[in-house]
Amino acid sequence: MTILDEIMDLDPCPVIMLSSLMRDGAPITAEAVGRGAAACFNKAMIAREATRFIGLIKDVARGMVQPEPVALAA
Repeated sequence: MTILDEIMDLDPCPVIMLSSLMRDGAPITAEAVGRGAAACFNKAMIAREATRFIGLIKDVARGMVQPEPVALAA
């Protein structure tokens, strides 16, 4: 979370947080969104959910994602 705080302090921009801890309902997911993350994604799911992850990246880049404390569960 420290790097997210630094990014938001220095040059706020859309950030997708990747972590194996990012699961539906996990407190860390809500915390990341509360600190400014545009989205969260469980990194353990990247290979299995590659199409969805790429879509999320595109949506965030286009500003089409409304941050909410939701992440893909492993």
